[in-house]
Amino acid sequence: IRGPKTGIPTKLRPALLSKWVGNGRTRSPRLVLSDRDMPQFIESWKLWWNDMQPEWRKKQGTGVGDKGEVKGKWGCVTRPGINGLLSVVAVMSWWGTAMVRDNDKDAFVRVVEDVRWLMEGVLKELQDTE
Repeated sequence: IRGPKTGIPTKLRPALLSKWVGNGRTRSPRLVLSDRDMPQFIESWKLWWNDMQPEWRKKQGTGVGDKGEVKGKWGCVTRPGINGLLSVVAVMSWWGTAMVRDNDKDAFVRVVEDVRWLMEGVLKELQDTE
């Protein structure tokens, strides 16, 4: 169940993430987002993040799902595959490093809060199945 074929979706992942995975997930060469790349990067993040969400949580166009009551299983995010949630953390690292405008910071904080909420939900589901 934790093999490479059962991971989070890859078809909409940000191009920078695909490059990082293709380079063997190394720190070198250092991947950097430029200010002009941020709007496209943020948009690709939203599409990818939405795509990996369970159906009960998907919210069209925002990239951040509804928080609150968990209305089902966490689906593919509980089967992270070879890259899994490490990919999410890597993308957040690049985004956080590249922030230069306050509106970028606000969007980033919302994403970090959403990712934390999702990971707490996944952890609870995994603990309940032990």
